[in-house]
Amino acid sequence: MKLKNIIKKGTLIWPFLIIFYFLTRTINFKIIPIFTDEAIYTYWAQIALNDPVNRFISLEDGKQPLFIWLAAIFQHFIKDPLIATRLVSVFSGFGSLIGIYLLTKELFEKRAALVASFLYIIIPFTLLYDRMALFDSLLTMLGIYAVLFTVKMARDPKLESALLTGTAIGLAKITKSSGNFFQYLLPFSILLFNFRRKNNVQVLVKWFGFVSIAVVLASVIYNSLRVSGYFYIIERKNYEFIRTSQDVINDPFIHFFSNSQALIGWISTYLGIPLFIIYIASIAYFLKKKNLKFIYLQLFILVPFLAEATFNKVLYPRFALFFAAN
Repeated sequence: MKLKNIIKKGTLIWPFLIIFYFLTRTINFKIIPIFTDEAIYTYWAQIALNDPVNRFISLEDGKQPLFIWLAAIFQHFIKDPLIATRLVSVFSGFGSLIGIYLLTKELFEKRAALVASFLYIIIPFTLLYDRMALFDSLLTMLGIYAVLFTVKMARDPKLESALLTGTAIGLAKITKSSGNFFQYLLPFSILLFNFRRKNNVQVLVKWFGFVSIAVVLASVIYNSLRVSGYFYIIERKNYEFIRTSQDVINDPFIHFFSNSQALIGWISTYLGIPLFIIYIASIAYFLKKKNLKFIYLQLFILVPFLAEATFNKVLYPRFALFFAAN
């Protein structure tokens, strides 16, 4: 087999991407000093591992528990608690790498998918947070798969796609409250629906039914947290970071411009100015082409961006990871 054909088929590219990914995520793994949130999450995972009564310990602070549960599993096999907890993010990032490839290939083409996968590895945003014991890399991975399965369901409505979509969204929701965005944006996948097929009305009804199944399944997964008496604290904790709807109605722009400026600054810095400029140029290009696939993907950036700019009282760069990394 000629070298050109080997490269074309990705035989050499994927081993390179995998090795490159894990090297960038694990070399000098503890060079970043542990900070407060990492210490808290690592400690919670230790408690969850050793005390079955406290499996939902993170809910006492209004934080969903999936990341903590996974960290507890890793700590069972790895002695260093910080390394074990950070490895959850490393493997979440690896899942995101594969998910980015599959999603881009599904919507565009294989070459674009390989480029997107490579960019995922090298952009500072993911390079930093895939090495840290925070919820955000896990949320990003689950969000990518939620979008992937949603796209598949819109293009070819099947029960298995609905179940996978609902599971991915549900797991995102028990990782972090931002996972709700993937449920809110689920109906917009109709942009990818093929209205030219002969039996489009029948298929559309079928798609609507599967969307309903996905929403119900995601809600069941999220509401399973109600077995803990601390479930109610999630909402209370959310309002430490965001304003109520009534507050937004009373004064919608009190934080909007400062939050927007901060988000744009962080995203452009963490992505790198050249890549950010290319992204802005691509928006103009695809909008001119009226590319619905691109427009659909931009909803997962625009809607969370506007929501965080409008509602958030407290904002950190990592809050943008789950939509900026897409």
